[in-house]
Amino acid sequence: MNSSTALVDGYVADTRKISPVNSEVRFASTGVRGGALALLVDGDFTVRDINKPVTLNVKVGGFADAPVESVPVHGLSAMTTLRRTDSGFAAKVPALIVAEAVTVHLDIHATTRAL
Repeated sequence: MNSSTALVDGYVADTRKISPVNSEVRFASTGVRGGALALLVDGDFTVRDINKPVTLNVKVGGFADAPVESVPVHGLSAMTTLRRTDSGFAAKVPALIVAEAVTVHLDIHATTRAL
C-alpha cells in the first residue's frame, strides 16, 4: 500500500490491526442493463467470503486491435462503492485511516477469443 503517508501505510500494514481472512475479491455478474456506451452490471461482490449485491457503473471506452496478438480489445471502466464494515474489514480501524465508503475503480481490457 502507498497512501503517501508513512504513518497510515504502517498502520494498515500491521497485521495485528488488520487481519484479512483471505485477500481474494470476486465479482459475479447477475445481469446487464443499459445501452451501447454505458451499462449497469448487477452482481455479487465478495470480500472476505461475504457477498453483497452491487451495481457496477460501466462505461465503454472503445474497441481496437491489440498490437501484439492482433485480436479485438474492448476497453471498459467500471466503478462502485462498498462499505468496508459490510465485509468486516478493518472494523476497529478509525475511518481516518480507511474510509467507511470505499470506491472501487476497475479498468478492464477484454479480448474475445474463439473457444
